[in-house]
Amino acid sequence: MYAIVEATWAVTGTTVPFTLHTPYSPIAQLILAGLAIAAGVACWATMRRVAQPDRIAIGGAFVLATPVLAMGATGLPGYFVTLASGSGLESATGLAHVLLSSALTALLVLVALSYRRRLAGACPRCGQR
Repeated sequence: MYAIVEATWAVTGTTVPFTLHTPYSPIAQLILAGLAIAAGVACWATMRRVAQPDRIAIGGAFVLATPVLAMGATGLPGYFVTLASGSGLESATGLAHVLLSSALTALLVLVALSYRRRLAGACPRCGQR
């Protein structure tokens, strides 16, 4: 979903604010869409046993995608304060981008944690052996 939204915004030229007066470029949005696809493939690959080179690729996708997508979620407190104070929404696309980045980052962290636990022979949910 995130990749589709980012690619659609890039193709249509929708302005998504990076900072107050600087929007994301279409290339940056396509790079984010590619990272989201790589993260989705890595999440899908964690459902089965894989060989060592594939484990390295899966871990690399998580290590690369999670911090980049987490950077997109840093504006969430600012949007919360703006909405809670009743000041009105500055950018609907910016809020959508921050919310999607936050959700995807949380999902990636949880999938990576359960994957590491499963590889260690522990319960993916609680971590107990």
